[in-house]
Amino acid sequence: MRYALLSDIHSNIHALEAVLAALSSERIDVYLCLGDVVGYGAYPNECCEMVSWLRPIAVRGNHDEAAVHPGREIWFTNAASQCIVWTRQRLTPENRDFLASLEPLRVENFFTLCHGSVPDPDFYTTTPREA
Repeated sequence: MRYALLSDIHSNIHALEAVLAALSSERIDVYLCLGDVVGYGAYPNECCEMVSWLRPIAVRGNHDEAAVHPGREIWFTNAASQCIVWTRQRLTPENRDFLASLEPLRVENFFTLCHGSVPDPDFYTTTPREA
């Protein structure tokens, strides 16, 4: 089984296209997505559509969560918060539904997926000691 792992795309369609082009010569059986499909970049709908087309095993990231739940942007810096509101205003209903359907944690046969950490999907490991 060959897996491709995608994470922290943050609405950067150009980077996503480059990664998928690099993977096109590989025989990927399953795509995994660790969240933050949206955020910061100018192409939230295009990234949602491209990721959902891959039919990945996926979890939501904190930016995905905030984009579909008004009020959650207060968890972020001012710049990130503005990007989240901008993204929310532009998401199509279909892409909003796609992001809303993502769970914070996925337990599969041989692995567990999360964006932050298993105990707290919004917690970030930032030092080697925490890992």
